[in-house]
Amino acid sequence: MIEFPLVGPAGEVIDLRRVFLSHGIASLPPMRLDEKAWTFEITVPLAAVGARTLTVSQARAGHGLVSVAGGALTSEVESAVMAQVRHVLSLDVGLTPFYAVAAGDPDLDWVVRSKMW
Repeated sequence: MIEFPLVGPAGEVIDLRRVFLSHGIASLPPMRLDEKAWTFEITVPLAAVGARTLTVSQARAGHGLVSVAGGALTSEVESAVMAQVRHVLSLDVGLTPFYAVAAGDPDLDWVVRSKMW
């Protein structure tokens, strides 16, 4: 298992459940979102080891957890896993400009005010 911080590129806190729900692709095979357990499963290609199924979930506060099916992980494979997770969930996309616009728009300001979870 790999634990990772839920922090965006500008230091913003990432709500993993919101990320899961905002990705409509999460309900298309080979992905699966379990809204009861709040886990996201995806099968991805990884250089040198082939395809692996990853399960992403919330770990302790402020951290996500990736479980990787298959054998033991080398540091190289762990890096590849995290690159895939960050890409699929768009964790490196800076949303600061969006939040600035949303805060000034009465139809969107709920995004910055609300606590969904």
